Amino acid sequence: MARKHLCIISLSLPIEVDIRLIKQIEYLAPHYHLTVIGYGNPERVWDHISSWKPIDRTESPRQKLWERALVFGGRVLPKFYDVWYWQRPRYQQALNCARMARADAFLADDWAAIPLAVTAAGQRPVVFDADEYWPGEVESSRAWKLFFSPLIRHFLTKYAGKVQASATVSQPMADRYHAEFGLNPILVYNAPKFVDVPRRDIDPEHITLVHQGSPVPNRRLETLIEAVALADARYTLHLMLVAPEADPYYRSLVHLAETVAPGRVFFQPPVYPTEIVRAIAQYDIGISLIPPATATYWLTLPNKIFESIVAGQPVIVGRSPAMADLIRQHDVGWVTADFTAAALAQTLNALTTDDIRAARERARRAAQILNAEVEMAKLVNLLSELLANADVA
Repeated sequence: MARKHLCIISLSLPIEVDIRLIKQIEYLAPHYHLTVIGYGNPERVWDHISSWKPIDRTESPRQKLWERALVFGGRVLPKFYDVWYWQRPRYQQALNCARMARADAFLADDWAAIPLAVTAAGQRPVVFDADEYWPGEVESSRAWKLFFSPLIRHFLTKYAGKVQASATVSQPMADRYHAEFGLNPILVYNAPKFVDVPRRDIDPEHITLVHQGSPVPNRRLETLIEAVALADARYTLHLMLVAPEADPYYRSLVHLAETVAPGRVFFQPPVYPTEIVRAIAQYDIGISLIPPATATYWLTLPNKIFESIVAGQPVIVGRSPAMADLIRQHDVGWVTADFTAAALAQTLNALTTDDIRAARERARRAAQILNAEVEMAKLVNLLSELLANADVA
């Protein structure tokens, strides 16, 4: 029997850093011919893609000015949002590619991909995969909250009811999408592939903490550095941050570390997303303290938690509901009282070496089920069921 054809549309991140898109491609490729519409460098997954359709995101100053006027106008008359969307060259290009794909089903990887997928699909199935709570993605920016959050809500309200199924990364995020847009997403955690990392003991006098990710100011990575300064001398912090060394915020973190915790904070070079688990496995405890600066931050269950668990590390998190629930459910870490440096330091200082060793063993056991092989199978099965039902109809 011939394989079905699936079209994935992903417009939010370059493919080379979009780890969820990379996993989708790797796990769906054995089952489907894949047309992928996006941008960036697909070199790492090139062998899995049947057809790559790159999108040109460049815009002239005149185009940008026109788009800004339409977004402002949408605050008064929402139909201007539709004009803004459908006249954008990148979306016109993506729609043409989606139509030409003649796929049996479509996977929309962000809010902007939904109208394109629905329009190109006609009566064929569309799945929306939301790894962000898109209306609250950048709520910490007043301008974004005033102008782009209403725009995104407009399109989700208009098109969410036209998708046949959806997925997201945490139960609180699923609940929010259901309450506001009528979606019923399945949960597909942002977990990495299982890696059989070797066991290693910890040195009670030198316990290493690691945080990996992007140095985004509203994530307040200063808190981690300040916490190490307050914590016992047995702790050191290792930051694996994806940013150029000239980045102003990155430089401010380096300066803070040299000032308040000299010799105890180390900045490690970043690695490719699929290599993170092995890279961080040399450290003892993962840190994922993300203050609720945006709705997405409050609702999310980030890949860094699962990366730590698969690496055999317990994780310290804040009181974000999905993160705290996962850590408590599998007993693979600790939840701080709040998002302050003092609370993190208090949690660290209360840990014994035996506590950490035992939690590391529980993390190794949890990694057997909290991995991409288990999670991505859910998406594979969802698409298979939708296409089987479409064939019957």
